[in-house]
Amino acid sequence: MRRFIADAGLTDTRVPDSTRALTGYLFGAPNYLTISWDELLEVVQGPMVHPFLNDVQTLASSADDMVSYYARALQGEFFQHAQTLQEFRRILSLCDYIYLIPLPAGVEAHAKSGNADTSGFHARAIAGGLNVAGSWIHYAFILNWYAAEPADPATLDHLYRAIHDSLALLVGDLARAGGVPSPPLVLPERRR
Repeated sequence: MRRFIADAGLTDTRVPDSTRALTGYLFGAPNYLTISWDELLEVVQGPMVHPFLNDVQTLASSADDMVSYYARALQGEFFQHAQTLQEFRRILSLCDYIYLIPLPAGVEAHAKSGNADTSGFHARAIAGGLNVAGSWIHYAFILNWYAAEPADPATLDHLYRAIHDSLALLVGDLARAGGVPSPPLVLPERRR
């Protein structure tokens, strides 16, 4: 994976050795690279010792890298077969947060989201592409913030409204240019 990231020129993207290693490191396990599942379940009962964004085991990317990746991946640059690209696009059309994107008839929407929530640190990212009347929009929204509670619904509501409103304006402009009816600028109810 790291070689793929480097070959793609994604210089601001970092991935951990594994999700288990990331979690073990964050919670201070000295054997985070070899931690067993049972040991991991025990260590996560304690406090997070290391910051989520760090230089040892982290999961992070810049918006520029995400846009670069999806602009190329959704066009097939990283695939050898049309069927693989079709499956990639199909999977990205199932994203839980696709409801944030205003979709008039005929718009293709592809997205991947990720999140982290701990007492003290939160992160949300959604990135992908929209095809509106034959024109592509590639986007990335990332928010990292500090809040003491393990949940912060007020910040999430503001973030989701900003994502929806931003994409609604872009989709509306492209839809009008391509003769597709514009979506209304109304935020749908947030799924729980």
